[in-house]
Amino acid sequence: MRLFVAIFLPENVLSDVQSLSHRLSSPRLRWVAPASVHITLKFLGDTQPARLPIFETVLSQAAAVTPRFDLAVSGGGVFPDARRPRIFWAGLSGAVEALVDLAERTAAGFSVLGIPEEDRAFAPHLTLARCRADARCLPADAAAFIDAAVILQSLPFSVNAIHLVQSHLSGSGSRYETLRSFPLAA
Repeated sequence: MRLFVAIFLPENVLSDVQSLSHRLSSPRLRWVAPASVHITLKFLGDTQPARLPIFETVLSQAAAVTPRFDLAVSGGGVFPDARRPRIFWAGLSGAVEALVDLAERTAAGFSVLGIPEEDRAFAPHLTLARCRADARCLPADAAAFIDAAVILQSLPFSVNAIHLVQSHLSGSGSRYETLRSFPLAA
């Protein structure tokens, strides 16, 4: 099972985000389907199903001590940099520190189980597009995306839960299945 921990966005926010793809068209970009846009808190990778109960315990504990918080989508950028753009992302505003704390708490819980923490710091973002595998994205693609993303500003949305998600890979892209949701503290 290929697993990760995520936060999903409400439909109205996904509509705001999707509007960006309508303003930009580049044959070099592959846009993420709106239903697949999410905040990844922790990528767990390939996992044996027998480990699910302990993973659920980690997530239940992390969620239980995290109060609900509000975020909004705003702005955007590219990874790794504008000279060599590969990932095109939207930024987040609002209670970003609460999001970072939740991601760190989640990573620490899985670290105890032998799942290593990332080498780099958690960077809150939503992946919206990737450079196509058969293309080389250009600095002009990055500039156009960043210019268009400047006006991206969603309404605030409440983060009420985290989700354990299984990723099913196929030639037509990934399909996500939520295995279990864990409500944050009221």
